[in-house]
Amino acid sequence: MRKGKCIFYLLIAAGAIALVGSSVHSRPDARGRELVNVVVEPGSGQLQNGRAEIRLREQFGSQTKKCEYTAYVTPRDGKAKGYLYVEEISPTRLVVVESGSGKTDARFDYLIAATQWSQGDREPSQPQ
Repeated sequence: MRKGKCIFYLLIAAGAIALVGSSVHSRPDARGRELVNVVVEPGSGQLQNGRAEIRLREQFGSQTKKCEYTAYVTPRDGKAKGYLYVEEISPTRLVVVESGSGKTDARFDYLIAATQWSQGDREPSQPQ
């Protein structure tokens, strides 16, 4: 059993993934785009009166200006009366809101994945 540092990788991709040697490569999605880079920003926040506006690190924003964003929000203390959802996400901020006109001060964790894709050269395929 090895002792020492543990290294975890988060991989977010559309389409199939192929392992080549010690590297992971994505295959093109339906539009012919390939995954170029993923930048992940974890953090914690707290609602104030049912809403939280979180300023993201400047470095995250400068690295992800041309990316698509996905955010995951996990309530931490069970105080929320409604579910929490992402109202807005940008390179500089994340806005989390409690549904149902909630007004709690619930705590939550978040994970933002900023995904950069190649340009691609095909139109999206239509579902069969």
